[in-house]
Amino acid sequence: MEEVDRQAIIRVKHQLAHLFKPNPWIFWTDLVVSSTVGWSAFVISLNVESLALKALCLFISAYAMYRTLAFTHEMEHLKDGDLPYFRAGWHVVCGAPFCMPHFVYRGLHRIHHSTRYYGTPEDPEYLPFVAQGSFREPILFMVLAFVFPFGVAMRYLVLAPLSVFSPRLRTWVVTKASGFVMKLDYARRVPTGRDMLIWRIEEVTTVIFVWSIVALVLNGVLPAMLFVHWFIVLSSIMILNGFRGLAATHRYASTGEVLSFEDHIFDCVNLNRFSILNELVGPVGLTYHATHHIFPGLPYYALPKAHKLLMKESEAEGKPLGFYLACQWSTITLAIARMIHLTREGKPQGGHKPAVAEPKPAVAAAFPDF
Repeated sequence: MEEVDRQAIIRVKHQLAHLFKPNPWIFWTDLVVSSTVGWSAFVISLNVESLALKALCLFISAYAMYRTLAFTHEMEHLKDGDLPYFRAGWHVVCGAPFCMPHFVYRGLHRIHHSTRYYGTPEDPEYLPFVAQGSFREPILFMVLAFVFPFGVAMRYLVLAPLSVFSPRLRTWVVTKASGFVMKLDYARRVPTGRDMLIWRIEEVTTVIFVWSIVALVLNGVLPAMLFVHWFIVLSSIMILNGFRGLAATHRYASTGEVLSFEDHIFDCVNLNRFSILNELVGPVGLTYHATHHIFPGLPYYALPKAHKLLMKESEAEGKPLGFYLACQWSTITLAIARMIHLTREGKPQGGHKPAVAEPKPAVAAAFPDF
């Protein structure tokens, strides 16, 4: 990384220094409002007869709960002690009800941000389908959005309880069925110490929650239609997240080697134009993915300011952060079209260079439109 690039980023970081500590009022207010709207719409959807109103309520519930679930990403970047009890509160209103406790994400996302693992075969959140010129993986990923609710329900209703009696099954559940990742064959490491204690608490409480709901439905206390609506909402969330993950996070152009900083950021994407669709697929700052990869510890509400400062530096004399300019992909619809085009072209084939290579983005040569 050239000195001029480093100094430009340092200047921006100094201007953002006061924003790195998360504001609990913003986090808690957003969590409470989003989850309240989501669950209120969900309950209303079960009690109205009009199909149009049901559909509207389910749409509102899906978006609000998608926003709530997205906080699992923010929690991964919080330091211990930053927001006491926030993770527990999130688990109660969202993690357990949607069979998505934070331990399925915890630790894995940090691997994705590591300069050693980003874009390599060890990165659990990276599918190099563009570099390979193949639509197989993204299509399979989107199809699985419809299977996902069945999978997580089975994991906590059946597999988790049974694994208590089978060490072999337990090992499989922990390593193969406990990660919210893009690579289906990814095997995670077994956590230890405090992380394992938190894992067990979240897993046990999720099992208790889902079995309690099943018991209430079987006894007629809750309507069986609840399961259908839950499936619709969770599938919708996974579809939205799938479009975002495949078209609005990375170019997926790495061929597996360790990337330089510039190549790493150049491979990331921002949806930098405001639109309803952008906000729909990228809540809680997820439209600023390239910005987030430069400042992963910056809270979501500060990313727009960071983006403006980085753009100012990028457009300065000499364009010291020119690779950041290339990360701006406008809207999700244009991003999807561009990813389809690049995948058809199979770009880049070997366009990346290892971290020891020349400091300017080697992959830029494979994208003459930037």
